[in-house]
Amino acid sequence: MRSKILVIFVIIAFLCPPSIYADFQNKKTLGKLAMVVILSATAFVNKKLVDRDVDKTAKIRQNLSKPDKVIEFQDGFDRWRIEWHGEVIYVFKNGIFHYKRDLGV
Repeated sequence: MRSKILVIFVIIAFLCPPSIYADFQNKKTLGKLAMVVILSATAFVNKKLVDRDVDKTAKIRQNLSKPDKVIEFQDGFDRWRIEWHGEVIYVFKNGIFHYKRDLGV
């Protein structure tokens, strides 16, 4: 909580013009405020999406037993894991559920 207050104080102190007589609504200050709002919203949405993906992966892992076969490989910066559970294949990318494919006819 203290770190959030400190960060808000630093942002306000950084964005406010140093002069008392400076106009608060100049284009430079409004541009900085807009950038802070845009980056904050992007970080918030990104955090929510990551949390959703982690929860989804945890729920899938709870329902799965030990896989029949596992293949792990690295492709660039991505770490892939393919698990066979009977007639169903689960694909995980960087530890997060990516997709499921049913091989049954």
